[in-house]
Amino acid sequence: MQIKRIARYDQKKSQTELDKLKVKISSINKSLKNITGYTISYLEKIKEKYGSDYPRRTRKKSFDEIRVQDVAKKQKVGWDRKEGFLGLNLKQGSTSIFCSPYDKIVVIRKDGTYQVIRSQKNSLLEKSDKGLKIGFK
Repeated sequence: MQIKRIARYDQKKSQTELDKLKVKISSINKSLKNITGYTISYLEKIKEKYGSDYPRRTRKKSFDEIRVQDVAKKQKVGWDRKEGFLGLNLKQGSTSIFCSPYDKIVVIRKDGTYQVIRSQKNSLLEKSDKGLKIGFK
Protein backbone atom coordinates (compact mmCIF):
# COMPACT_ATOMS: atom_id res chain seq x y z
CA MET A 1 0.00 0.00 0.00
CA GLN A 2 2.75 2.43 0.87
CA ILE A 3 4.45 1.91 -2.47
CA LYS A 4 1.23 2.69 -4.40
CA ARG A 5 0.81 5.97 -2.53
CA ILE A 6 4.41 7.02 -3.22
CA ALA A 7 4.09 6.01 -6.88
CA ARG A 8 0.80 7.93 -7.19
CA TYR A 9 2.39 10.99 -5.53
CA ASP A 10 5.35 10.86 -7.90
CA GLN A 11 2.97 10.45 -10.83
CA LYS A 12 1.05 13.61 -9.85
CA LYS A 13 4.26 15.54 -9.36
CA SER A 14 5.61 14.34 -12.70
CA GLN A 15 2.36 15.25 -14.46
CA THR A 16 2.42 18.83 -13.09
CA GLU A 17 6.05 19.24 -14.17
CA LEU A 18 5.19 17.87 -17.60
CA ASP A 19 2.29 20.33 -17.94
CA LYS A 20 4.58 23.23 -16.99
CA LEU A 21 7.12 22.13 -19.59
CA LYS A 22 4.44 21.89 -22.29
CA VAL A 23 3.32 25.47 -21.54
CA LYS A 24 6.93 26.65 -21.65
CA ILE A 25 7.54 24.85 -24.98
CA SER A 26 4.44 26.41 -26.53
CA SER A 27 5.54 29.93 -25.45
CA ILE A 28 9.02 29.30 -26.89
CA ASN A 29 7.49 28.15 -30.19
CA LYS A 30 5.41 31.36 -30.32
CA SER A 31 8.57 33.40 -29.72
CA LEU A 32 10.42 31.55 -32.47
CA LYS A 33 7.64 32.21 -34.97
CA ASN A 34 7.92 35.93 -34.27
CA ILE A 35 11.67 36.12 -33.62
CA THR A 36 11.98 39.77 -34.68
CA GLY A 37 9.27 40.96 -32.31
CA TYR A 38 10.65 38.81 -29.52
CA THR A 39 14.15 40.21 -30.00
CA ILE A 40 12.89 43.80 -30.00
CA SER A 41 10.88 43.27 -26.82
CA TYR A 42 13.85 41.54 -25.17
CA LEU A 43 16.17 44.44 -26.00
CA GLU A 44 13.58 46.96 -24.78
CA LYS A 45 13.37 45.11 -21.46
CA ILE A 46 17.15 45.23 -21.13
CA LYS A 47 17.10 48.95 -21.94
CA GLU A 48 14.43 49.59 -19.29
CA LYS A 49 16.34 47.59 -16.71
CA TYR A 50 19.89 48.85 -17.32
CA GLY A 51 19.41 52.02 -19.40
CA SER A 52 19.74 54.47 -16.53
CA ASP A 53 22.94 52.82 -15.27
CA TYR A 54 24.67 52.83 -18.67
CA PRO A 55 23.97 56.02 -20.66
CA ARG A 56 24.52 56.12 -24.43
CA ARG A 57 28.03 57.13 -25.47
CA THR A 58 27.46 57.41 -29.21
CA ARG A 59 25.51 59.93 -31.25
CA LYS A 60 22.60 59.00 -33.47
CA LYS A 61 22.95 60.32 -36.99
CA SER A 62 21.09 59.45 -40.14
CA PHE A 63 23.04 58.14 -43.10
CA ASP A 64 22.10 61.19 -45.17
CA GLU A 65 24.10 63.45 -42.87
CA ILE A 66 27.36 61.53 -43.26
CA ARG A 67 29.39 62.59 -46.27
CA VAL A 68 31.44 60.04 -48.19
CA GLN A 69 34.32 62.50 -48.34
CA ASP A 70 34.55 62.56 -44.54
CA VAL A 71 34.96 58.80 -44.15
CA ALA A 72 37.01 58.03 -47.27
CA LYS A 73 40.36 56.40 -46.66
CA LYS A 74 43.33 58.73 -46.77
CA GLN A 75 45.93 57.86 -49.39
CA LYS A 76 49.59 58.75 -49.46
CA VAL A 77 50.27 60.97 -52.46
CA GLY A 78 53.94 61.38 -53.29
CA TRP A 79 55.66 64.17 -55.19
CA ASP A 80 59.00 63.45 -56.85
CA ARG A 81 60.53 66.87 -57.45
CA LYS A 82 63.42 65.69 -59.62
CA GLU A 83 61.36 63.65 -62.09
CA GLY A 84 58.27 65.85 -61.92
CA PHE A 85 55.76 63.14 -61.01
CA LEU A 86 52.86 63.44 -58.60
CA GLY A 87 50.88 60.33 -57.70
CA LEU A 88 50.01 57.39 -55.48
CA ASN A 89 52.78 54.96 -56.47
CA LEU A 90 55.79 57.16 -55.72
CA LYS A 91 58.07 56.09 -52.90
CA GLN A 92 61.73 57.02 -53.23
CA GLY A 93 62.88 60.58 -52.82
CA SER A 94 59.41 62.01 -52.73
CA THR A 95 57.58 64.42 -50.49
CA SER A 96 54.30 62.96 -49.26
CA ILE A 97 50.90 64.30 -48.29
CA PHE A 98 47.82 62.36 -47.22
CA CYS A 99 44.51 63.04 -48.91
CA SER A 100 41.35 61.18 -49.87
CA PRO A 101 40.39 60.34 -53.47
CA TYR A 102 37.82 63.14 -53.26
CA ASP A 103 40.35 65.84 -52.35
CA LYS A 104 41.66 68.18 -55.02
CA ILE A 105 45.37 68.94 -55.29
CA VAL A 106 46.42 72.45 -56.28
CA VAL A 107 49.71 72.76 -58.18
CA ILE A 108 51.06 76.32 -58.41
CA ARG A 109 53.87 76.86 -60.90
CA LYS A 110 56.65 79.42 -60.71
CA ASP A 111 55.11 81.52 -63.50
CA GLY A 112 51.91 82.00 -61.45
CA THR A 113 49.70 79.53 -63.27
CA TYR A 114 47.96 76.83 -61.32
CA GLN A 115 46.35 73.50 -61.98
CA VAL A 116 43.73 71.67 -59.90
CA ILE A 117 43.89 67.88 -60.17
CA ARG A 118 42.50 64.89 -58.31
CA SER A 119 44.78 62.35 -56.65
CA GLN A 120 45.45 59.69 -59.24
CA LYS A 121 48.07 57.08 -60.06
CA ASN A 122 50.65 59.40 -61.64
CA SER A 123 50.68 62.87 -63.16
CA LEU A 124 53.62 64.48 -64.89
CA LEU A 125 54.24 68.02 -63.67
CA GLU A 126 57.52 69.93 -64.06
CA LYS A 127 61.06 68.67 -63.54
CA SER A 128 61.90 71.51 -61.20
CA ASP A 129 62.88 71.78 -57.58
CA LYS A 130 62.06 75.45 -57.37
CA GLY A 131 58.88 77.37 -57.83
CA LEU A 132 56.42 74.47 -57.77
CA LYS A 133 54.10 74.38 -54.76
CA ILE A 134 51.61 71.64 -53.89
CA GLY A 135 48.60 71.87 -51.59
CA PHE A 136 45.24 70.16 -51.25
CA LYS A 137 41.67 70.92 -50.27
